[in-house]
Amino acid sequence: MRISALALLAAFALAGAAACSDNVTTQPQSTSVLVGLSATSSNDTVTSPVPTPSGSGYFRGTVMGPSLTGTGTDTLKTSPKIAGVVVTIYPRLADVNGAIAVGPAAGTTTSDAQGLWTLPTLPAGEYVVAFVPPESGIYHGSYAFGPLRSNSSQYPWWVVLNKK
Repeated sequence: MRISALALLAAFALAGAAACSDNVTTQPQSTSVLVGLSATSSNDTVTSPVPTPSGSGYFRGTVMGPSLTGTGTDTLKTSPKIAGVVVTIYPRLADVNGAIAVGPAAGTTTSDAQGLWTLPTLPAGEYVVAFVPPESGIYHGSYAFGPLRSNSSQYPWWVVLNKK
C-alpha cells in the first residue's frame, strides 16, 4: 500500500504465515492505475524455501484504520473497519525502469461493513492489489504486491489505511 497506508501484515506475526518482503520503494509508472496510492507490504504463505506459485487461488482480508489505542498491539480489536474500499487486483508485469507495471484489472470487489473483502480466484502468479477508499472518506489509498498461490486465501491480509 507510503502516502499514509500501512499493512499490519508485516507488522504483526500471523499464525503460520510470514511477511513477504516487497520492494516498497518501487514507484508506479506515471500512467499507472497505482499513481496516487502508496506502497505497502503484503503477506502470504512465504516459507523457506519459497514455494513456486502453482494452481489457482485468491486473496482475502480486512481493511481497517489505525488502532484507536495507538499501541499497535491490539489493532484487530480496536481498529475501525473500513467499508466501501474498492479492492482491485492486477497482474504484475515486468517492471519498467524501476517502476511497477500492471496489466488490466483481473478482478475487483468492495469491502463490506466489517472491512472484509475477497477477490476472485485467479491463476497463480505475481499480482498487485490496490485499495482505494471512498474519496469523501478520511483515509488514503494504498497498494501491495506479492505472489498468489493455491493456498493464499488461508492467510488473510490485514491492511491499515492511514488518515489523510
